[in-house]
Amino acid sequence: MKAPFDGVVTKRFLSNGNLAVPSQPILELMKSNDYLISASIPNSIFDKITLNKHIEINLANKKIYGEVKYIDPKENPVTHSHRIKIKPQSTSDLYPGEFCTIKFQLKKRNCLLIPLQAKTQRGSIEGVFVVEHNRAYFRMVRFGKIHSKKIEVLSGLESGQTIVINPPYTLKNNSILSKKQ
Repeated sequence: MKAPFDGVVTKRFLSNGNLAVPSQPILELMKSNDYLISASIPNSIFDKITLNKHIEINLANKKIYGEVKYIDPKENPVTHSHRIKIKPQSTSDLYPGEFCTIKFQLKKRNCLLIPLQAKTQRGSIEGVFVVEHNRAYFRMVRFGKIHSKKIEVLSGLESGQTIVINPPYTLKNNSILSKKQ
């Protein structure tokens, strides 16, 4: 028995010793270079997904990339989602039925990131120490997401302000800073 293409056996319908009859399938094959990843996206971002949009695909311990090749215009009324299909750039790390997550950029935005070590807490208030005229002033700051070793500042701090990294817990508001600090 010879398959008409190179691929992977995904299902066996008969075992050794079973009788095969005409028009009964024996194996199910899948082309090894023809994988499509199927995913559901929420209706809220449906209009932001376009054909050929680049997508990051995260497998168990690997990261590969792909492009959107199909977008189902029909919404699933139960889950309020749409089905998309993604063609991975590389299929050598993929296996049929494998679970993955996808990540894509909806839009770029500018944000202020500061070193995570600058974040401090005084009582129940989170913030940073800002340096003005050689003095440290505690500023309450609203933080967002953590990006590696940096944290996003949503409000309370302006770009260009000087901040104290790794402030000691003994540092108080309106403290004079020495050159050592």
